[in-house]
Amino acid sequence: MHIIFGYVNRWVIPIILLLKKIGFKVFYLYIESNSIFQKNKIANKLKKNHIIPLPIEFEKNISKSSYSLFGPDKDEVSYKKNIEMVKT
Repeated sequence: MHIIFGYVNRWVIPIILLLKKIGFKVFYLYIESNSIFQKNKIANKLKKNHIIPLPIEFEKNISKSSYSLFGPDKDEVSYKKNIEMVKT
């Protein structure tokens, strides 16, 4: 199963590493940090654990509709579109 994080910061890294060890394929779109040094540090830590950013061509295909953990869309349109994108 795939998990895509929109924004990653240093507080999310332990969760990402745990999900990776459980067996999920984890990707991210953007590293959120105030300094370039901190961004590089986070990127290197994720890269060592084989967690890579999602290629930019897939970022544009990710649906931006109303899917969230607290209130999924009724017909799971976002979920279905994201599954199609990951399969290709």
